[in-house]
Amino acid sequence: MSDAGATGTIPLGGPGQSVSRADNYKAFYAGNFRFRVTNLDAAVTFVSVADFPGGMVALQDEATVTMSFASMKILAEHLSLAVAVIEQEFGPIRVPAIIRPTEQNKAAMIQAIKATALAE
Repeated sequence: MSDAGATGTIPLGGPGQSVSRADNYKAFYAGNFRFRVTNLDAAVTFVSVADFPGGMVALQDEATVTMSFASMKILAEHLSLAVAVIEQEFGPIRVPAIIRPTEQNKAAMIQAIKATALAE
């Protein structure tokens, strides 16, 4: 999708369906993200990363998107397809093992889901 001066309506979706852009819409480059899951929904917080002299790094939360589990699954399917196409066209995307999801991440998500279920 093009971001050409985007105010008003953008022709997206099915026939006769348009999508308008919010007045507070902003585009940014997210060099990092955090993921949160509860027993009701999931959220992704997108984070910009600024490097400063002397090895200093500043992280700034830019936006959080909260979604239902169904929306999360559809997003995951679209992201998986996009990654597969990119790798098919350009070769493997190398990601350091240290930042890949682990069993510890999985355990923390399960614990968060159970904790929010008990809190209700």
